Amino acid sequence: MKTAKELRQDIEAKATEFDAIMAVAKEEDRELTPEENAAITAFYGTDDAPGELGKLEAQAATAKRIEAKRKELAATRMAPMIDDAPGGFGEPKMTIPAKAKRHGSLKAFKNAEDAYASGQFLRALVCKDEERAEAREWCGNHGVDIRAVMTEGVNTAGGFLVPEPMEMAIIVLQEQFGVFRQKALVYPMSSDTDRAPKLTGGLTVYFPAEAAAITASDVTLAGETLQASPMATLTRISKQLSEDSIVAIADLLAQQIARAFANTEDEQGFNGTGTAATYGGAVGIITAMGSASKATAATGNTAFSTLDDVDFLDMIGLLPSYPGIMPEWYIHKAGWAASMARLAAAGGGNTVQSLEGELRPMFHGYPVNFVNVMNSTLTAQTSTDGLCYFGDLSQGAILGTRNGVSIDADASVYFATNEIAIRGWQRTAVNIHDAGDGTNAGAIVGLTTPSS
Repeated sequence: MKTAKELRQDIEAKATEFDAIMAVAKEEDRELTPEENAAITAFYGTDDAPGELGKLEAQAATAKRIEAKRKELAATRMAPMIDDAPGGFGEPKMTIPAKAKRHGSLKAFKNAEDAYASGQFLRALVCKDEERAEAREWCGNHGVDIRAVMTEGVNTAGGFLVPEPMEMAIIVLQEQFGVFRQKALVYPMSSDTDRAPKLTGGLTVYFPAEAAAITASDVTLAGETLQASPMATLTRISKQLSEDSIVAIADLLAQQIARAFANTEDEQGFNGTGTAATYGGAVGIITAMGSASKATAATGNTAFSTLDDVDFLDMIGLLPSYPGIMPEWYIHKAGWAASMARLAAAGGGNTVQSLEGELRPMFHGYPVNFVNVMNSTLTAQTSTDGLCYFGDLSQGAILGTRNGVSIDADASVYFATNEIAIRGWQRTAVNIHDAGDGTNAGAIVGLTTPSS
């Protein structure tokens, strides 16, 4: 049975898909096509017959009640109670031992309680029998799910569901660390292979003669294929995961897993060549970009330090004016300092931003994003693609996500050193669907150095 969270994700994905169809029809001042109307009716249903939405909402409500009842029973049976009113008892309260609070500022979690709960989850997976039983009891008392993905109980061959605070911490950090996840369209996948909707054609305007029939045209929707592929990290932690270290360990582990996943998503999205071993089969912008989307710098401008203002203005002029497009720059920080920052400084003059410190770099009125995985070579490089990109990743790229993050624990890999192997695991799909072709520029354009 799916969890309430998973069912809500299914509902949101479907609702977003059909809301987009209806929004396009409204913008174009037309009725829905029979196919669109049938699909939407099947989802939302009618007064006489509930659709798929009603069934999903009923399932989600049932799952939520089951989860709430499970937590209520656990709290009633085992959780410590606090007397917060005369003659009565309050709700279970999470108590963090004083020694567990000995840590610096948290980097991954919003509070110590979330970090502590995640630390207890780790103890329940990796510690010795007595400590593991203690941690499992604590998790049961406080509603922290340690259910395995494939099997129940302790099974080091299966992935364990990350508790919600830890999963949210990893996802939030991924969005902070990873530029591609921040800017691309993130699409929740319902299966390992899915199709994300994309508007490929609109209505055509005709000039009919008097009393003549008007030629019909339809909005065209295509589906972009998403094929989820797994990515994993492997690290080790001591089997002696003591009470006073679990907050710091959980915080560090969430931070490092998130950073590694975010960096890999950036590598796939910006640099992917389709190679399975290096990029998980993902084809990134540098490979997907068509020749019509490439602006070539002027002759002699073969390094960041020799690029001039016209080279960047050519990119701005090359980008199509799509409805609602919100373009931004994507460049390595070293390349930015040697090119954009140099050109801005050469322009002279002071502004409030330059005097007080610009919160976010801008160039020619558009935001600049620093991408650590992009080209950072400061010496001359001829006929080289991808020095800089300009465009709207939300209109040209999709990051499909399949489920969330899972964690596996295995005590056998590092048996000799008395350590536990911890594996972070997620499945994603990258699709660059509008980076131009040989004739038309797409929603993302790039800068190429000349041959000399």
